[in-house]
Amino acid sequence: MKPLLILLGLLSASPARAAEPACEFHVWPSNSTGAVTAGVLSNFGPLGAYADLQSNRDATMHDQVTLIETLTVPRQAQAVMTADLPQLLGLGQVRLIFQRENFDPRTATRQTIRMTNSTAPCYAELIVSLNEYRNSAVRGASLKTELTFKDFRNGRPRITTASQAAALRHFPARTPEQKALAELDISDAFAANLRTFAKRVAKRRR
Repeated sequence: MKPLLILLGLLSASPARAAEPACEFHVWPSNSTGAVTAGVLSNFGPLGAYADLQSNRDATMHDQVTLIETLTVPRQAQAVMTADLPQLLGLGQVRLIFQRENFDPRTATRQTIRMTNSTAPCYAELIVSLNEYRNSAVRGASLKTELTFKDFRNGRPRITTASQAAALRHFPARTPEQKALAELDISDAFAANLRTFAKRVAKRRR
């Protein structure tokens, strides 16, 4: 967690010294992951899906472990910064604060009160509740991300929850030489999901 602690200090202190932002933007990166591998047998009803699940069980477990080790909380935080989410969400200049506390995704996404003690008049939250690697014999590999945005700027929050998926071409790495390319691939896919979600939120609120 040390890289994230350093990152938090930079994000919460530097912008404030330059010009105090008007809005607090709190982000919860995800500690929840999943993996689904679907072969051709999954197209043949419940029995086929069960046989497919059993035959791909070891590969699915390996892929989930690889996702946990690769799409870490610090890497998610870096992607949030590079995706320019405050502008895409219409927040303008913000004080970006990453939260390290664990949360229950079953209740946090529906909660209508703030998840922090902040009393800032301009306040918003982004919750990344799940990152899931998906590999389909028909559609190929992708990263699915479940996101919730809560905008408290007008009192009672306006809540948007959606899932986004971006294609993967190099993740997971199959050889040590492919590791750097796979890491970039998963980071880019996560950032793409963030941008697509943010644009979706902005479009709904026009």
